[in-house]
Amino acid sequence: MRSRRFGSTEPTSQIRTARSPRGARPAALPVTAAPSGDGRQVPRQTVAVPADPCERLADRYPAASFVVRRDRVYPAVAVPSPRAELSPADLVVMRTRALHPDAALRGAGAVHLDSILAAHPGTYDGPVAAMVDRRADAMVLAPGTYFDMLATCDALQAEWSDSPGPTPMRDLADALAGGDPLTSGSGRVAAAGVSVAVTVDRDGATHVLLGRRAAGVATDAGRWHVAPSGMVEPTHIAESTGALHPLVSSMVRELAEETGITAAPAPTLLGIGFDMLRLRPEVCLRVHLAGDVAQALTEEFDRSALVPLDPDALWAAHPPETLTPAAAATLALLEDRRG
Repeated sequence: MRSRRFGSTEPTSQIRTARSPRGARPAALPVTAAPSGDGRQVPRQTVAVPADPCERLADRYPAASFVVRRDRVYPAVAVPSPRAELSPADLVVMRTRALHPDAALRGAGAVHLDSILAAHPGTYDGPVAAMVDRRADAMVLAPGTYFDMLATCDALQAEWSDSPGPTPMRDLADALAGGDPLTSGSGRVAAAGVSVAVTVDRDGATHVLLGRRAAGVATDAGRWHVAPSGMVEPTHIAESTGALHPLVSSMVRELAEETGITAAPAPTLLGIGFDMLRLRPEVCLRVHLAGDVAQALTEEFDRSALVPLDPDALWAAHPPETLTPAAAATLALLEDRRG
């Protein structure tokens, strides 16, 4: 599972949807001419396009409440859970029929997939559980493959970040989802991830464990992420035993592998986050430890840090370009829950 890892609702006063942060200077599309009623060519109104990729995302999806901190838009949306307990029946529903992405979308992302495999030849095409649709804060998932996710979701991130120009892949993905990719995964393999905010109390303040993704990972290299994290796999849902929720089982394994912690309390469900660059969901959890935590993580990370949960300091030190979208969503949900 090592090679297939990736990698809000805010407090009311901080929610802004589809608006550029104050002080932003949007770029503008060239002025074009349109015929008037008497045949003369008159300039059309100039359309402002934010230069920042995250601001452009907020403009594209005006109904979504993006994470905004310190007047910066993060490429993430966070949907808080109204309940803290994990319920297999309510959180996820797993279908057995495999997902097959739209052929045109998959074909358009093939070049991106090939570039990932050329740079990371050991990448494994493992099973993933991908969103079919979302109902309130629960999701319907179905089996898919990691390579299909790279071609239909990670390729969207590459297309969006490379240029402020046309985005035919995203246009197609949005259309296949009926204009609402946050509730429909139709046409793509929107693999669901699990991100866990591990918190501890130290020196009178709560800290959260972050890890910087190593340069050699296939996605989000150099960005800070919460740890542990991973992809939801179909077996995580199908192999539930006793009263232990399968997502908890996977979290326990990841926690032991990435931090060495073998005994941890039951996690708190924070909500569902969305990586808006890739249009894929993330189940966001929290585990609070009574003692300290070792900061030695796996080779997926080249650095780790226990960061105080001080809103001003946390977001000032981690602007959008330094965090994974999943981390931004998880931290925003954690902050909202604590507030």
